[in-house]
Amino acid sequence: MDREGRILKTVSERYRPARGQKYFMYGRMGPRQIWGPGLIPDLAERIAKGEYALPLYADLPGMPELERRAIWGLMIYNEGKCSIIYEIRKAGFDPDKDMLQLPVMPPEQYGRGPAWENVWTRQWREGAFGGGGGIVFDWT
Repeated sequence: MDREGRILKTVSERYRPARGQKYFMYGRMGPRQIWGPGLIPDLAERIAKGEYALPLYADLPGMPELERRAIWGLMIYNEGKCSIIYEIRKAGFDPDKDMLQLPVMPPEQYGRGPAWENVWTRQWREGAFGGGGGIVFDWT
């Protein structure tokens, strides 16, 4: 959705400012004038009502190839997560075929921006920069 609450129908719309915006910053940080596209604002309520079930997944195979390559081949590597990516690729994960599980969080934390911007909770076993355990996947 854009900052006005309009559903974005194409991939390219996710990367363009809303009508009247000169530029935007990622997420809903700062003044409303620079809010960027984001998830549906009532995602937490929809999870709590059971409309969406946790865990959520990034549907990498369902994305257009250029977007998937930009996210998986450029953005994640640039964020310093290279060792994690190399390890799950060695274990058989293929972004062209496999979906990526998102961190499991309390429902109220979804849709508010990246996990590392939000308040951490005790029950989390794994964090963006911390670590300390998590689920083991066999991608084969």
